[in-house]
Amino acid sequence: MGIVGGLLGALFNCINKRLAKYRMKNVHPKARVIRVLESLLVSMVTTVVIFVASMTLGECRDLSPPTTHNSTVLEAVNVNVDVNSTIRQFFCSNKSYNDMATLFFNPQEVAIHQLFHQDATFSPVTLSIFFVLYFLLACWTYGVSVPSGLFVPSLLCGASLGRLVANVLKMNLGMQIYPGTFALIGAAAFRGVVRMTISLTVILIESTNEITYGLPIMITLMDTVILPVLHSVLRDESQWGNAWTFNLGHFLDRNGNFKKKPAFVPSSARKRACVGESLVWMELLLFLVSKVQQFHLSTPGGPSSINTPELSSFANVPHQYQLIVTPR
Repeated sequence: MGIVGGLLGALFNCINKRLAKYRMKNVHPKARVIRVLESLLVSMVTTVVIFVASMTLGECRDLSPPTTHNSTVLEAVNVNVDVNSTIRQFFCSNKSYNDMATLFFNPQEVAIHQLFHQDATFSPVTLSIFFVLYFLLACWTYGVSVPSGLFVPSLLCGASLGRLVANVLKMNLGMQIYPGTFALIGAAAFRGVVRMTISLTVILIESTNEITYGLPIMITLMDTVILPVLHSVLRDESQWGNAWTFNLGHFLDRNGNFKKKPAFVPSSARKRACVGESLVWMELLLFLVSKVQQFHLSTPGGPSSINTPELSSFANVPHQYQLIVTPR
């Protein structure tokens, strides 16, 4: 599930990246009213899809009795009462509810709570359709000119995927499993959309109040981490010319002044960055400038002996150099 969740997260980012490029080229340069109309279009399409899917594709299912998984009878009854109070009947008869409408017409946090705690009450067809629709709608919505979340929708997509896997294993293979646990692991597996590991582990453990799930969540998060290899960017000869030689001219203009190179991506390729990144760069600059002012740095072989790393892919393995430090 961790590998599948990571690949789906990468697919989400890939689709959203293409949509972002399209918006930057065709929507953002135009008048602001176009952005407002796009937001209204997304809202209208989302509303129509939710109503039509709930009315035509949702199943009417009976209310489930309280379960006692990892809890006492009283706690199970309390959890079941909380869950049943948020169900949506939506044209179903009494003592039954529409499973699709229960997921769509509840706040995202409530829908996640339903997937975590309600036992065997969502059909595999409903979960499959909900996952596909919510995945596409969330990918389309993220990036419009109004504030929209990403973290909670990714948890909901992952929880529905995990619940789907649990239902398939339980119905087709007859395995005695608790679907809520798979929903929790699925929510953690879908973290390929966002760059959170330790924080997501703590959040999921605190939300479920189950420290015993810490190890499987950590293993799942380790499987879903996707590390980009910047080798193709930093060694692109179309951007750098002689990319495999040490050349400060890559960052200097014709007048010898420093210029910012768009192809230089040392740490990140997105707008989001580490909070302390600017502080680190400033500290490194002050440290290096102070040392250059106090000492003269040179190598026995001269500047021509300095070369780029021997191996450059996931990590850069540098050459070993001898440095001569002479006080100024």
